[in-house]
Formats: sequence, structure tokens, C-alpha cells
Amino acid sequence: MSHPKISVIVPVYNVEEFLENCLDCVCNQTFEDIEIICINDGSTDSSPDILQSYAKKDSRIRVYNQENKGLGFVRNIGMEYASGDYIYFIDSDDYLALNTLELAYDNITSNDADMVIFKYKFCRDGGEFILGRFDIDKQFPDVDFNNFTISYKSIKNHVLFGSSPPWHKLFKRDFLNKYDDLVFPLNIAYEDLFFHVKSILRASSISILPEYLYYYKEDNPSSITNDPKNHIDIFRHINMIREFLEKEGFMEEFKTDFKAFKVNQIMYHFVPPFTEEFYVKAKEELVDVEPFDRTFVDGINYDKYLLFKSTDSLIEFSNAYYIKEINRLDYKVKSLNNEKNRLNKESKKLNANIKDLKKEKQSLLNSKSFKITKPLRSLANFFR
Repeated sequence: MSHPKISVIVPVYNVEEFLENCLDCVCNQTFEDIEIICINDGSTDSSPDILQSYAKKDSRIRVYNQENKGLGFVRNIGMEYASGDYIYFIDSDDYLALNTLELAYDNITSNDADMVIFKYKFCRDGGEFILGRFDIDKQFPDVDFNNFTISYKSIKNHVLFGSSPPWHKLFKRDFLNKYDDLVFPLNIAYEDLFFHVKSILRASSISILPEYLYYYKEDNPSSITNDPKNHIDIFRHINMIREFLEKEGFMEEFKTDFKAFKVNQIMYHFVPPFTEEFYVKAKEELVDVEPFDRTFVDGINYDKYLLFKSTDSLIEFSNAYYIKEINRLDYKVKSLNNEKNRLNKESKKLNANIKDLKKEKQSLLNSKSFKITKPLRSLANFFR
């Protein structure tokens, strides 16, 4: 019995609002030689019913039900169920361009690559926008990307500072199966991060598909990335990545990058409501972080780090942070009011122009020459 070319793994947990859109984009891919592995991770909404409905219509869909065990477990078990030559992960609240798998398959097979990386857009409030977190293709102008591979050494900054989710990558299954530990960590938020670092460092050949194909929905309130309680997990990731880099002999090469990585990640996840636990862990982790390369630390995160470094307690930091935020918002309000005043002045000018034009029009309509030429205009309209 032949196996499919691509196994699409779809973790599902309480996504009834988005699931049909996701399944539609997968089932209607222009590349049809796929299996669709849907794993219901203990959903309590109508997601299981939606899965069964789609499975009845499309024989390529296989549905598995289990108690809630988290996204890392679901992706790992999905890899065990997969029989395709290539593996693709999609989040069930997002969606794809309909030619995504076709383009990704053509690229990864023509390059015989371990993984192919493509672009994505963020979606919020019905709109789409692009963040400059994935510009690998711009590093290689005038390249035929269907005949071009690289290793991490060519894109070193993307190991710790690139986009970590697996949903904008297609993986060769033999590559993933080559390593016993190339799996997602369990019982931890942001499980993508560690998997990304390990896979990109171990891939002997990486290909690039410079197309925007994935659409990530930022406005799903139930997403684990939107839950502040999960932010403390970033310290476990930092320790796991540190241990991996040291064990595999990469730390000397990434020593400077790793310091900047810690600053960027810790400050990014240090958000209100601030907790004493996070503050203390951050102080411990960042005690020996300088000097580090500011190039890869986001400006907002760096400003927060400077504020954090200058304080000796959570209360002191919180007060300084909120005062700075209030000042920032006051400045934004002032800027918006200035813009509002400018637009009001512009509106008054336009209204005055409209009034003058109406007077000019009426003057023309009342002129003798306009009235005299009325028969000529009527004749012209008749012949038209």
C-alpha cells in the first residue's frame, strides 16, 4: 500500500470558531497526495463534531481523540502516526494559501532538503500585515530557490532570533526520525522554540521558499501565547537551549548571541501583571549577561531591560515601568490630538474650497453665455 507524500498534522483544542476555515484550506490544497491527521486534544466545544463531519466527506482525514495533554504531546504523537515522506504542522486556528503544500513540496524535493522555510503574514481584526522577522531570501538576491540550499551557518542569526513556529516549514520525515530527541518538549508553553533551535542546527540542508503562504491569527483569545501565566516557562526554555548548545558543542559559536537571546526573550515575556517570581528569576538569569550584541534585541525589549537593570525590586521596577508607560501614552494622545487638529484645519480648508466651487458653478449656470448656448448643447446631446 502506497503512503502519502505529505502528512499534515492538525492539533485541535476548542477552536470551533476557526476549525472549518482551517480544514477547508487543507482539504482544498492543490497538492492532493496528503493525509490529514487531526488530533482532538480533549476539546469541550463543538470541535470534535466538526472533525467527524469533515472526516465523513474526505477519506484522507484521520481523527484521533485523547484527553487534554498539550500541544507538544499532540505534535509528537502526530509524528508517530504520520506515514508521509514529509511532515507539515498547521495550527487549527490559522489557514494556508491553497498552493502552499504544492510549492513547498516542489521546493524541498528539487533541493533534496531536510526542511524548507516559507513566509507568513499575521492576521488581526480581519486585516493582514507583515512583520520583518523573516527576510532570509533577501540575503540571497538573484538566486534560483528551487536549486539552492544552505545550512545554519549561512543564516546564523536565525537560529536564536528567527521565527520559531513549525507551521511555516515543511520537514523531511527521515530527517526528523534521525534523532530520538527531535521532538517537542512536554507540559511547557512556547514549545516551538526548542524544537526550532534543534532542527535548524541539525539540518544539513535548508531550502527557502520566498512566498507568503501561511496566515497566523493573532486575535485568538484562547491561544496559549496570549496567556500571561505561561510566560514564566521562558526560563525553562533558556535552560534547555543552554544545555543543548553546550552538549552539542555549539555554545562557543553562539556565546554572544545567547546572551542577547536571553535579554530579548526575558524582556519580551516580562509583561503585566508583573510577578515577584518572574522578577527574581530574571535578575538571576541576567546577572552576567553583559556585554551582549544589541543588534538582535528589539528596541522595546532593550528599553525595558535598561529600566529593569536600574531597579532593585519589583515594586521599584513596576512603578518606573508604569510611569514610563503613562508618559508614552500621554505623548501618543498628544500626537493624536495634534493630528486631529491638523485634519480639522484641513477639513475647514476643503469645506471652504467646496463652498467657493459651488458659488463658481452657480455663477456659470446663471451667466448669459451659458443660457445662450443651451440649444447648441441640446443639439449635441441629440446626435450623441
